[in-house]
Amino acid sequence: MAAAAAAAMTLLAPAAASAVQAEDGTVTSVANGEEAAIVYHLFLPDGATAKRPVPVVLQTHGWGGTGATDIDDENHFIKAGYGVLTWDQRGFGSSGGKVHIDSPEYEGQDVMRLIDLLAGDPRVAQEAAGDPRIGMSGGSYAGGIQFVTAALDRRVDAIAPEIAWNNLSNTLAPHGVIKLQWSLLLYAAGAASAYGEGDGYDPAIHRALAESSANGAWSKATHEFFESRGPASLLEEIEAPTFIIQATTDTLFPPSQAADNYAALRKYRNTRLKMAWYCGGHGVCDPFSSGPEDYIDGRIVRWFDRHVKGRKSVRTGAKFEYLDQQGDWHRARNYPVPRARTITSEPAGGVVVTPGEPTAGGVIGLSATQGETSLEVPLPSFTGRLIGEPVVNMRVTVVGTGTTDRVLHVPLYVQLVDKGTGAVVGNQTIPYVFGTDPEPQNVSFPIEGVSYDVAESDQLVLEINSNSANYLVQRGGGAFSIEEVSVDLPVVQPRAR
Repeated sequence: MAAAAAAAMTLLAPAAASAVQAEDGTVTSVANGEEAAIVYHLFLPDGATAKRPVPVVLQTHGWGGTGATDIDDENHFIKAGYGVLTWDQRGFGSSGGKVHIDSPEYEGQDVMRLIDLLAGDPRVAQEAAGDPRIGMSGGSYAGGIQFVTAALDRRVDAIAPEIAWNNLSNTLAPHGVIKLQWSLLLYAAGAASAYGEGDGYDPAIHRALAESSANGAWSKATHEFFESRGPASLLEEIEAPTFIIQATTDTLFPPSQAADNYAALRKYRNTRLKMAWYCGGHGVCDPFSSGPEDYIDGRIVRWFDRHVKGRKSVRTGAKFEYLDQQGDWHRARNYPVPRARTITSEPAGGVVVTPGEPTAGGVIGLSATQGETSLEVPLPSFTGRLIGEPVVNMRVTVVGTGTTDRVLHVPLYVQLVDKGTGAVVGNQTIPYVFGTDPEPQNVSFPIEGVSYDVAESDQLVLEINSNSANYLVQRGGGAFSIEEVSVDLPVVQPRAR
C-alpha cells in the first residue's frame, strides 16, 4: 500500500465575534494507487499559538454528509480548550476519490495524512515530535472511522465513537436477512453526495444493492466486503482509550454492535474502556424521554480531558452508563450488568408465514411500533430494570416451507412489546432463520439490547411475527409450530433511594 501527502492551506481571517481561528485546505492522499484530494477545515481557539498550543479533536460527518464548515466559540470542544478538525471523507462532499466505507486501506490512510498535517502545526500540542495530542469524536460513519484510525495509528490518544458498528455485514443483514429499507435509504443518501465532486461508490456497494433486489440475499463476496469494513477485525490493534456510545432505539446499528465492540476490547485488555447507552441514534426516541441535554457531550469532554490532555485528576464515571425510557441515567461497574434472572413463558402456538403486509415494526418513527401480531407470548409480571440483551429460547418444528424464487430461507421476527403503552421496547425487531429440518429444533438467540424500567402494571409480551417493514418482504411461505418459548431477561433491582 502506497501513501503520500501534500498540504495546501488557505488562512482565513476569523470573524471577530467568533473568537476562533479558521483554516480551510486540502491534503492529497494516495491509497492503493487511488489519489484523492481530502478537503478539511481546522478551527482553533483564538488564543492558540505556538507558545500556547492546544490539543485537537478530529470530527468528520455521517454517511453522505460533509464536514462542518462553521464552528464558533460556543462549540463544546472549543469552549473546553480543544481545536476541531473536520473533513469531507473520501468520495463525499468536496473530497475526491471513491467511497470505500471507512476502509483501512483508503479512508483510514486519509486520516493518517490529516494527523501528519496536525503534527506539523506549532499551534497543536504535541506529546513528542510528530505526535500531536488528538482525540476523535462523531457518530455513525464518523464513529466507524475512529475505530479504524485508532487501530492503524498509535498517535490517536483517545476515541469516542457514537452509534457505530462492529460487523457491518451482520448489522445490515442480521442472520442473513437484509434490512432493505435502511439499505435503500443509505444507498440513495450517499449517492447524492458521492456523485458530486467525488468519483462515486466502490463497485461492491452497487453489487450489494443489486443482489438485495434480485436475489433477496447477498453473495459470499458481498458479505466479506462488508465484514472487512471494520472494526471487528481491527479491535485487537486498538490501544487508545475508547468511550463507546450507542442508542437503545437505533434500528440501523443497535446496542448489540456496541456490546460486541465492548466485549472484544475487554478481551484484548489493551485499552481503557467505557460505554454509554442513550436514546436516539438512527431512530427516534419518542415516546421515550431523551434525558438531560448535553449529557453525553459533557462525558466526552471529560474523557478527552483525562486521556488527551492527560489530566489524571478528571473522573470519567462508571464503566457503563445507561438511560431508561423515563430519561434517567443509571450506572454500573461493567457490562453485562450482573444479576440477570430468567423469565419463562407458557407454551405458545404456531405461526404461518405468507408474503404480504408487515406484521412487525418499521424503520424509524412512530410507525415502527405498529403492526398486526402473528403470535403473542405473554410474560409473567415482574418489576425491575431490564438492561442488556434478552435471550429467546424456542423449540420449533418447521411444518413446511416453500419459496417463490432463489430465497431459501423464511425468517420469523421477534420483538418485545409493552402492551400498556403499545410501544415496541427500543423499537427493536430482530429476524431469526430456522433450518428446514422437519424434526423439532431447539434454538437460543439474543435479541437487541434494551434499557427499560418495568413496573408491576406493565404488560410485557414477546411478539413473534411473520413480516417486518424494516426487512425484505417475505418471498416464500411456511408454517412453524412453536412448542416452547422462554426468555432470559437481564433484570436488576434498582437500589432504594
